[in-house]
Amino acid sequence: MKWNRSRVLLILFALVGVLPVIAGGSPEETVLRYHDVHAVKINAALFDVEIRGGGNDVTVDVQDIPQGFNVRNSARRGVATVDIQGRNIWLSRRTGHPRIVVTAPTGLDLDVETASGRITVSDMRGVLRFRTTSGDIQGTSLGGGVTARTASGRVELTEVVGTVQIRTASGGAEIRDSRGAFDISTASGSITARSLELTSVFRGESASGSIQLGLRNDLQDVRYHLDSSSGRVEYGEVSGTGELSRGSGRFEVDLKSASGSIVVTQD
Repeated sequence: MKWNRSRVLLILFALVGVLPVIAGGSPEETVLRYHDVHAVKINAALFDVEIRGGGNDVTVDVQDIPQGFNVRNSARRGVATVDIQGRNIWLSRRTGHPRIVVTAPTGLDLDVETASGRITVSDMRGVLRFRTTSGDIQGTSLGGGVTARTASGRVELTEVVGTVQIRTASGGAEIRDSRGAFDISTASGSITARSLELTSVFRGESASGSIQLGLRNDLQDVRYHLDSSSGRVEYGEVSGTGELSRGSGRFEVDLKSASGSIVVTQD
């Protein structure tokens, strides 16, 4: 595969302006450490991004940097910038696995964007925003609110607490063992949500795919509206075609599928 031009930017917004400490590395690896960081913003382009909660500082480990790429860093007005640039690079199996591994305090806010890389995150409790053009998003043990968007990829979240928003243009969405309010939309893909506890509302819409929702809440305590243009509709022991609705309950479920079934069960 030939890259005529590739660019990877890693921007970290610091609470105070500090220069990164180069903690180690090699020609194929660069390790940076930031102190007093309040939020992290990553634009990783072609690299996979792995984020793990833990520690008091933010450590950024850029691994398996392809030959011909250069790592530049600077800090100005409280913004630290890591700029990875390369041109006319041939990638092969010898290139390894270009990725950015971030270790950060669990309460840090994150804003991560990739063009064609996978985003994996675990054990974070800040406000979390993830975007990828062509890559999957996977998260485990997250809190503080999650927004995940992908144009061509799958989103999988487990053990999330807080408000969750998921958008996919071409890919499914799956969330399990979570508690909060949920807003999930797919243009071409199914929605699978299991063992959820609602604190307010679950809204789900699929233009081309089925919706399966399993709730830990009492189904009798939920007002709902289910609408499928082409597929069966089930809510507990109630089933039919087209639309089903009930207007009372402390919690709300609003589901719509243009081409697929909708099934809500007690988990």
